[in-house]
Amino acid sequence: MLKKEINKKGMSVIMSRSKFIQIFELIESSKEALAFLFSSSNSDERNAVRTTLEEAACAIFNMLPAGNKNNGFNPEEFRLSLSENTSDKAIAYLGQLEDDLNQIASAHKTLILLIYELLDALYTGDADVAKDVSLVLNQLIIDTDFLGDYYDFSKVLGKVVNNPGATLREYNTLRTQLINIFNELLSGFEIRCFSSVDAAILSKSICLRDDVIVKKERKFHREDGENIINIYIVSGQEDENIALNAMDIVISADDVVQRAAFCFPLDNFDYDRLYLSGKLNCLSENRKNVTIALSGSSYAMVGLKEDMMPSPAVNLAVNAQDPYYTFCSLDNARAACSKIDTFVIVGGYYFWHTDMSDKPSDYYRSVLTRVNYPVFRDYHNYNGESVDTIRHAQSDPLLEKLFDLRRLREKTNNNMSVQLAYMPYFNNEINRRPANGMLGFAFREQSDVINNRAAQARANGHNGNFNTKHLEENIALFYDFMSRASRDGIKVIVLIPPVTRFYRPFVLPELQQTTLDSLRRVQNEFDFMAIDLIDSPDFDEYDFQDYDHLNEQGAQKLSSYVANQILRQWEHRYE
Repeated sequence: MLKKEINKKGMSVIMSRSKFIQIFELIESSKEALAFLFSSSNSDERNAVRTTLEEAACAIFNMLPAGNKNNGFNPEEFRLSLSENTSDKAIAYLGQLEDDLNQIASAHKTLILLIYELLDALYTGDADVAKDVSLVLNQLIIDTDFLGDYYDFSKVLGKVVNNPGATLREYNTLRTQLINIFNELLSGFEIRCFSSVDAAILSKSICLRDDVIVKKERKFHREDGENIINIYIVSGQEDENIALNAMDIVISADDVVQRAAFCFPLDNFDYDRLYLSGKLNCLSENRKNVTIALSGSSYAMVGLKEDMMPSPAVNLAVNAQDPYYTFCSLDNARAACSKIDTFVIVGGYYFWHTDMSDKPSDYYRSVLTRVNYPVFRDYHNYNGESVDTIRHAQSDPLLEKLFDLRRLREKTNNNMSVQLAYMPYFNNEINRRPANGMLGFAFREQSDVINNRAAQARANGHNGNFNTKHLEENIALFYDFMSRASRDGIKVIVLIPPVTRFYRPFVLPELQQTTLDSLRRVQNEFDFMAIDLIDSPDFDEYDFQDYDHLNEQGAQKLSSYVANQILRQWEHRYE
C-alpha cells in the first residue's frame, strides 16, 4: 500500500502539473515513507520502502532543472543516508532540497512574469519595453543557472539583446519560444483572479470563461506564494498603476479586447464579409426606405457612392465578385427590402467570363469560403472544404486561459458588421488605397513606357479570364435574373466602367466583343440599360488610383453619371 501511495503521488514523470509541484509531492511522500522506514520492524517492508525511496530520489533528480543538478540534490548521498540508524540525515537532505526548490520556484515566478511582460510588449508593439525586458530576462536566465533548460532560447535572446538596432520583427521571432516556455511554466502556477466587478459582468462584457473564479475585492489584495500568480482585472474607473503595485499582473477590459483582435485578426476577406452581411441584414431591419441596390466587382466598390444616388441606396459590392454572387446579393437585397426598384451592376468585360467557383485560385477560394459562403450559404460550383472564418493567427496563453477570446472576437465582429451597415465601404475602419492603388508605385509619376508595360501585365491578368463556357453560363444566369427583375418591375443598369489610357489598348478584343454581343442578346428579350464607358473621354488618369480602379475624384464623377442614368430610367418609367 505504501509503495502504491508513493507511486500515485509522483513516481510517474508524465503528469499534467509542473515538475516543481511533482517534486514537492515526491518530497512529502518521501517524508511519510521515511517515518515508516525507521519505525517498522519488518525487514522485507523496510527493504521495499527503501527501494521505493531510492526510485523517488532518482525521479526527483531527473526532474530538477538542468542547471541546478550539480549544486543541489544528490540521489547517491540520499541513498546512503537511508542506511543510517535514524532518519535525521535523510530528512535534512529533503529539507535542504525544499529550500533550494523554493528559491528556484521564486526565480521561475520572476521568469514567467518577465516573459509575460515581454510578450505584452510584442503584442502592443513597444520596442523599447521589449528591449529592456529582454535584457533583464536574459540576465535572470544566466544568474539563476537556467541555461541548462533554456540554453537555445537564451542564445537567440542574447543575439537580439546585443543588437542595438534590433527591430520588433526580430523580437517577434522569439514569440513562439516565449509562448512555449510560458505554457510550460504556467502549468505549475495557481492563478488567482481578483476584481471589483462581478464575474457575471466580466463574462458578459469580455467573455470571462465560466470555470475562472474571480474573487470580488474592493481593495487591492494579493495572496502570497511562490506558486501563485495574482491577477487583477480592473474596471474602467480604476487606476491600473495602483493595481500593478499590489498585484503580479493587471488586465483591463481594453487589454482583453485588443488581445482578441491580435489573436484573431481581421483582413480584407473578414472586412468584406462583415460589410456585406451588415448591409444585407440592415435592409430587412432598419433600412426599409432603400430603393437602389448597387453591386458588381471591385469597380462598383470603389466607383459608386451611396450618398450620391438620387434616392436611398445600398452598395453591396466587395472585392472580386462574379456575376453569380452579384445576382445573389441583389436578389437577397430585394427579398429583404421590397421598395428596391433599381439595380446597378458594374463589372469589366472579364467579369462576365468569370466563375470563381470553378477550379478557383487560392485568392478566389478565400473569397468563396470566407466571404460568400458565410453570407449566402452557397458555394455555386465549388466542391472544396469549408474553412473557419475566424483565423487564430497568434496566441496569448494567459488571456486565452482566462477569457474566451474567440467568442469575444465574434462579438466585436458582429458589432462591427452592424456599424458597417450604415457606412460606406471606405470609412474610418478602412481607407481608400493611396494614390498608387495596388501597384506599389504612383503611376502618374512614371514614364509612358513603364506605365504601358505595367498596364499590359494588369490587362493580361484580366484577359486570362476569357472563357466562353463561363460566359454562356453567366448569360443564362442573367436571363433568369432579368426575368425576375422584369416580373417585379425593377429597372436594371449594366455598366462597363472606364479605365486609363494605359490599360485600354491591351484589352483582349475577343473578350470585349463576346461580352457585348452576349449582353445585346439579353437586351433582345428584356429591357435594361447597357452602358460601356471604357472609351469615355470624361475620365483621365487623375481619376484613377491605379490603371483600372477609380479614386475618390473618379468615384464622384461615375456616381454622378450613374445617378443621372437612374433618373433617366425613372423618367421613362412614367412616360
